[in-house]
Amino acid sequence: MVAPFFFYSGFGIAESVKNKPGYRSTFLKQRFLKTLLHFDIAVLLFVLVSFILRTPYSLKEYLLCWTGWESVGNSNWFIFVILVLYLSAFAAMSIPRGSLFVKTLIPSALLWVVLYFTHPGEPWWYDTILAFPLGILFSETKPQIDKLLHKPILWAAVFILLFCAYPGMHYLIGTDRWGIVNCLFCLLIVVLTMKVHIGNPVLLWLGKNVFPIYILQRLPMNVLAHFGINRNIAIFLSLSLIFTILLAWGFSACMSRMDKKLFARG
Repeated sequence: MVAPFFFYSGFGIAESVKNKPGYRSTFLKQRFLKTLLHFDIAVLLFVLVSFILRTPYSLKEYLLCWTGWESVGNSNWFIFVILVLYLSAFAAMSIPRGSLFVKTLIPSALLWVVLYFTHPGEPWWYDTILAFPLGILFSETKPQIDKLLHKPILWAAVFILLFCAYPGMHYLIGTDRWGIVNCLFCLLIVVLTMKVHIGNPVLLWLGKNVFPIYILQRLPMNVLAHFGINRNIAIFLSLSLIFTILLAWGFSACMSRMDKKLFARG
């Protein structure tokens, strides 16, 4: 789930750099600060619930949860990583010459190394990072790729290759610390959707609200588990889904109004 998000984030940034004049000047505000503010507002809800339920967290957790480095019951590592990747992309855009892919790959690799040593035994912190610069690389080579895969026989050959390589590599290397399998999965999805259209109103709504769904899903889970409702998996899952959708809908509506005032493009 996270690897394609990183891939398409990198791809979207690279496409915007090519096609939107002045994109760099608004990047920190529109990408980094907006994401951080939305995340912190969601974290505030978790902090309030932790106080109400009297869930114990350390001072360190309360202080660092706003950056995504620590958690107060919320999902956090994903946000920390994407925020750092956004900063690396901004730094890369500030360098006038050279491939955006190469300029982003270097800090992404450094982030991988840092998280590898600071979070031993927790590969999810770093095993999707390389999907971000891969998305940028795909953007830079997209004209050549589109021309190559326009031919049905070549598209079919590449798809079959990736379809076999993805589970094959997963079987061969086991724990994928580098994220090779995750990158293959991203490429498989991209090649598949070149020919197969996947979309309906429900998926479109879920796609537009993926951030609040991802961030807020554990809030009803934590509350329901506190009252022991997780003993019945069917009821727990159903209620979690319903409350998550309602929370995501309300959160998106509130953030949309706030964004119009704080992040209106000038």
